Amino acid sequence: MSMMGGAPPGAGTQQSPAQSPTQAGLIGNLIAQQLAKIAANFAAAFPSGQIGAFTLNNGAATVTVASPQVQTASFVMWTPTNAAAGTLEGSTKKLYISARVAGTSFTVSCATGTASATATFSYLVQNG
Repeated sequence: MSMMGGAPPGAGTQQSPAQSPTQAGLIGNLIAQQLAKIAANFAAAFPSGQIGAFTLNNGAATVTVASPQVQTASFVMWTPTNAAAGTLEGSTKKLYISARVAGTSFTVSCATGTASATATFSYLVQNG
């Protein structure tokens, strides 16, 4: 113990034990299982809808998303899943639905210009 007072070196600090690859894998599997349950519950809550993902490529102004559930009056909502998509949504290029083809697809377009980076999104199609 130090004669100058205070706690001995290392006292009061906690170090978390390192996880083995096996432990990390088990935790990853548990998280994946929980996410699958959440997705199943979400799909059950919206039985007349469809969930999916789409990518608006760098330099593109539009993307057509195949969606057999879409109707001419479907509600389509998306959320950014990477930083480029978040930036796009917060800019004057904000996306909008430019077309719906019942039973086939919907098209998402930039309000102005083109995407300046590859932007990824998750979406939900809901029919009333």
